Amino acid sequence: TDVELNRMLIAALNEAGLNAQAVLISTRTNGKLKPYFPMFSKFNFTIAKLQLGDDIYLLDASEKDNLFGVLPEYCLNGRGLVIKEFGEEWVNLIPYSDSGTTSQATLTLSEDGVLTGDIKVVRKGYVAWEFQKDMEETGKEEYFKNMEENKSKWSIQEHLFDKQPDNAISNQESISLDIEGHVEDLGNVLYLNPHVYGNMTENPFKTVDRKY
Repeated sequence: TDVELNRMLIAALNEAGLNAQAVLISTRTNGKLKPYFPMFSKFNFTIAKLQLGDDIYLLDASEKDNLFGVLPEYCLNGRGLVIKEFGEEWVNLIPYSDSGTTSQATLTLSEDGVLTGDIKVVRKGYVAWEFQKDMEETGKEEYFKNMEENKSKWSIQEHLFDKQPDNAISNQESISLDIEGHVEDLGNVLYLNPHVYGNMTENPFKTVDRKY
């Protein structure tokens, strides 16, 4: 199981002469803990705490794509209880700080209303992590095909995806294309929607009761 994998990781680190300890946590789907009144039944997962000098790293070996010192999102749920030889202590479950998506479009408008140029999309942190996992499951060619089918106004000449080295959580997508029908010509006025990529088409907040 995932918990056993992390226990094996802790044992291996200690066997190598390092200082590793188990950290009991409650995952996001399991609900938040009450540190002032913790109940053992409320914990449902175990991760590893590794101390190297003054630096502390929280590790999860349950997935092959997990990176060193970066907890997956399902583990980020407040605090975890460190199990020590004598007593215990709480540790904050800190997320990877640099996370998000930025897109940049460099386009030229022709006389017939066609936009021509490049779109670059850079994803970092958990956004890049989830995107790369989805890409591996779907396949790069299938992802490219789906984008062309969903972007009916786009004529894509080149589509590249660059995954950064394993020690970084980032990736870049580059698209060379023509876009038709994105500019509305009203005679002496042109209306251009600045949101070429990544714009929301519907409100994501649909739940009537928003509780955590």
